[in-house]
Amino acid sequence: MLKYTLLLGLVACREEAWKNEGEKTDDSVVDVSDDSGKVDDSSSTDDSRPTDDSRPPDDTDTDSPPDSPPDSGDSGTDCQNQPPFFDWGVVALQDAQLSGKIGGRVLIGGSGTIQDFDLGADDPGTQSLVGDRLDLAGGLVWGDVVYGSSYAADTEVGVQGTVSQGSPVDMVAMEADVRALSAQLASLTDNGVVQVQSWLEIDLTGTSSENVFTVQAADLSVAVKMVLDVPVGSSVVVNVEGDPVRLADFAITMGNADTAHFFMNFPDATSITVERFAFYGTLLAPDASLGLADARLQGQVVVQELTGDGSILLGRYSGNLPCP
Repeated sequence: MLKYTLLLGLVACREEAWKNEGEKTDDSVVDVSDDSGKVDDSSSTDDSRPTDDSRPPDDTDTDSPPDSPPDSGDSGTDCQNQPPFFDWGVVALQDAQLSGKIGGRVLIGGSGTIQDFDLGADDPGTQSLVGDRLDLAGGLVWGDVVYGSSYAADTEVGVQGTVSQGSPVDMVAMEADVRALSAQLASLTDNGVVQVQSWLEIDLTGTSSENVFTVQAADLSVAVKMVLDVPVGSSVVVNVEGDPVRLADFAITMGNADTAHFFMNFPDATSITVERFAFYGTLLAPDASLGLADARLQGQVVVQELTGDGSILLGRYSGNLPCP
C-alpha cells in the first residue's frame, strides 16, 4: 500500500480505516435537481422538494447512491481518515452567502449571510460559527450560533440554542490544514482508468480498495455523466485538474461507490459552478468560489467562498485517504 506521514500533524494513521459514520439516510434527502432524469432519489420522503411538471420524467435513471454505505471490507493503510475540519458539514474559508437547507454545521472564516434557511437539523451542536459578521434572515438554526465581530437576525429567525460572540477556531491553521490535504491528494499516483467517451460520458474504473483517478476540468465541464465502476466499499479519490469547473445538468452514476467513500479534490480550481446537479461525497477546493444554483450536495463541502441556493445535506467521509 501507499505510505506517507500527514503534513501538519492532522490525524495519526489508523489501523482501522473503515468507519461508516457518514451514512446516507433517505429521509434527510431533499431533491432539488430538475426532472430531466439527471438524478432521481425516489426514496426521499420530503414532500417539499421542488418540481417542474414542464419537464418530462425519466424513470430509467439510476444515478442516486446506494441506500446505505456497503460493508467496507479490507481497508489497507489509512493515512488520514477524519481531518479536524471534517467535523463541519460546510467550511467556507472566507465569505459565504447562502439560502436553502444545510444539514450539518457551518464554519465561515469571514462574513456570512444566510437567508431562507434550515440549518443543522442533521448534526446537533454549534451550527453556525462565523469569524466576522453574521446576518441571518428567515430561517431556523438547530443549535448554537457563535459570531466574530457582529450579529444581526430578523424577526423570522429562530435559534434553538444560544447566540454568543467568540473565535474558538483558528482559521489560519484550518486553512493550512485544508491546503495541505488538497496538495497531498493531488500528488497521488492514479491507479484507476479514466475514459472520456465521445458521447460526453466519463468512465472511472478501479479495482483497488483505494482508487485514485485524475479528471480534467475541461472534460468534466462538458460531460453529461460520470460513471464509477469500483469494488464494493472501496474509497474513491478523484483529482480534478484545471480551472474553471462547471457541473450543470450533470449526473454521477455511483455504482458500488457511496457518499461516505467518495472524495473529489479540486486543487487548481478558483471557480466551480454547480447547477441542477446532485453531488454525493466530499468536495474539497481550497482556492475556489463555489456557486450553487438549484443544486443538491450530500456530503461535506470545503471551499474558499460559497454562494447560492440549494441543499447541502450532511454525509461525513469515512473512507481511506490513500497515501502518496
